[in-house]
Amino acid sequence: MKKSLIIASIFCAQVLAQIGVGQSSLFPQQSSGASSAPITPITTNFSLQVDEMRQLAHSATDLFVDENTYYLGNGDILRAIIWGTTETVLDIPVVNETCIIPTVGALDVGVITLAEAREKIISMIRRKYRAERIDLFLMRGKELVVPIQGQVNNSGTHLIPGNWSVATILENIGGTNANANLREIQLVNPRHGTRVVDLVRANRIANYPETFLRSGDRIFVPRRDLRASISGAVQFEGDYDFVAGDKLSDLLQLSGGMLSSADSSRIVVTRFTGQRDEIKRITLTADEAENFALEKDDLVLISRKAEYRPIRRVRISGEVNFPGLYSIQQNQTRLIDIIEQAGGLTEQANLNASRIIRRNFVDPAGSERERLQNAPSRVQITPIENNFLKAEAGGKTQMSIDFSSLRLDRNSVENVVLRDGDEIHIEKIDWTVNVIGGVLRPGLVEYSSGQDLSYYIERAGGLKENAKRRKIRVIKAGSNVWLKPNQVDRIERGDAIWIPERDFVERREREQRVGIVGGIIGIVGGIATTIITTNAIIEMGRR
Repeated sequence: MKKSLIIASIFCAQVLAQIGVGQSSLFPQQSSGASSAPITPITTNFSLQVDEMRQLAHSATDLFVDENTYYLGNGDILRAIIWGTTETVLDIPVVNETCIIPTVGALDVGVITLAEAREKIISMIRRKYRAERIDLFLMRGKELVVPIQGQVNNSGTHLIPGNWSVATILENIGGTNANANLREIQLVNPRHGTRVVDLVRANRIANYPETFLRSGDRIFVPRRDLRASISGAVQFEGDYDFVAGDKLSDLLQLSGGMLSSADSSRIVVTRFTGQRDEIKRITLTADEAENFALEKDDLVLISRKAEYRPIRRVRISGEVNFPGLYSIQQNQTRLIDIIEQAGGLTEQANLNASRIIRRNFVDPAGSERERLQNAPSRVQITPIENNFLKAEAGGKTQMSIDFSSLRLDRNSVENVVLRDGDEIHIEKIDWTVNVIGGVLRPGLVEYSSGQDLSYYIERAGGLKENAKRRKIRVIKAGSNVWLKPNQVDRIERGDAIWIPERDFVERREREQRVGIVGGIIGIVGGIATTIITTNAIIEMGRR
């Protein structure tokens, strides 16, 4: 599509080149076929200096318009550059929708675009001047006084630059409101009639021509009334303003077209046949939909292909050679498959402490967990419920897998089938054991193979006086399972040993006892109140 900016750039470069070689003035010249009488220059001086040309180029940039949809009007000024033995510049104003071409003539441009006017003006100039080439562009644009009414946020009369499209005008005056019908914007002109602008189509379709105003246009944005809806496998689902004559292919175009997942053999149109719930359904193919006439309130569903190229992926991190996201096949891809795709384990991999987090699963305990977590105070829940919360916090989405038994054996029961969204983390070998709580020097103790619980407690400085020996627990690496010392076969890398202190334990036990006693008192009080109320009612009956 030709643009004025391109032509302006060409002639600016050539005029600057002419200035550079010393030609400082440009005058209109008589063609060889014209009368021998002298021709009066259009202006007394057409000297074009470099600064003027730069300003001209800037002006041309501001007037970037679509020549095929821009209509010339009062206030527009064109400039023609006639290239020949000498260069001639003609400024062509538009007055009363007529181009006044100095020394050439006049052209009515009230109903033609800039592109059409260009051809006619250049043809007229060629009859007067001998030229190698003629460049013509919009040098200065008109300003329009435009009444704008309807569903806009700032109705009234506005002074609008002539090179603004309808979309730009509405945006710059404050936009339209939620009730605006953007598919039937009316440009009412007492001389040229009414044009209808579809801004939704303009926004959806590539290379859709912009619409510019003519002198005398009024803009009216109507209220939304009739609609058609489209959903399913399309780019933009939603309700669209219905315009009489719309076909299903028009609605598809407005919605951005069908997605690759669309089943083009099954397009379902639901249509109302009465004023209430009477409906009928029409099933079409894409070919049948091309010329299918829509009606107001039609509901169109573009069906999706069943299981069309579903994207299922898992993430593996930690001690593998190529961590990242990997695609899986439903009910087929297993844990070892992904470890191999990730380049296998590194030398620092610690399978015993590794884990799989599963986000995509049915959680029947979810509502109960939420209830307990929102309890006003933990003392109001029972010890069993508190234990449930503790277990859930330890790994509500962690799969129960013994990685130590996996040994990269495809036949192992631990070689589980993966699901979309699973997260696999291969832990790094940890050469320490974390001793927490009631010891003199709590912290990390270097791991020593074969050593038992007492070894690590001694390395941490031994137990404090207030340490609760019977409450000591070992937290296993990877699974985060809490075990009593007599349940632990051996202390392993990454394990943690927790030694509670007497003040903390006793305080928690007191809180639990207070909660239980408070609950019992509440129950007894309720029973007593019921008995007293019942006796009072019986006594009143006897009277």
